[in-house]
Amino acid sequence: MPVAALAALLLLHLAICCPGPGLLLIRRLRVSPLERWCIAVALSLLLVGLGSFAIFALGLPNGARLLLGAALAGMSALAFPDLRRLLRRTQVRDAALGYAFLLAWSIALLAAVRSYSGGTWYGDWAEHHQRTLFFLGALPADFRFLDRYLVTTRPPLMNALTAQLLWPVGARFELFQIASTALNLTVFFPACLLAQRL
Repeated sequence: MPVAALAALLLLHLAICCPGPGLLLIRRLRVSPLERWCIAVALSLLLVGLGSFAIFALGLPNGARLLLGAALAGMSALAFPDLRRLLRRTQVRDAALGYAFLLAWSIALLAAVRSYSGGTWYGDWAEHHQRTLFFLGALPADFRFLDRYLVTTRPPLMNALTAQLLWPVGARFELFQIASTALNLTVFFPACLLAQRL
């Protein structure tokens, strides 16, 4: 399957996982629409990451990720009416469109890179890709990332979260980059909230 199609499936998977589950859990919370959106995104990503880490830590087969994905999709389906109402609010819609623009721009910039050989920048991408493979069970328990780091040298949540997102589409490096970029750009939502307050 072409990378573009896999990337579209990856982003669809992210949309199913976030913000629906978090939104379902904060239905009764009284906050502004943009605050609700920020909390829902953060809580959803936390649920995905913790669920993925639990699958790894308990030694469950990767097939358990299908159950986690189904549970998240079910939560998102239940939260869909709330999500639709929330996206009718101008602030939330503008933040979501701003995020979509930044994501498209960032993916275009990633596509323009021909080589990561300059300086030591390649190391971060390579190490975190290896860590994601580790949480997918593709690397041995005593694996040393970049031939020197143990798994305990970095917090595991981001890599466990990325592993769950990549599981249905495969852990190719370029898909890992898109997933990491999409997750890292979620900082845009609290930045919007902060800009509104300032």
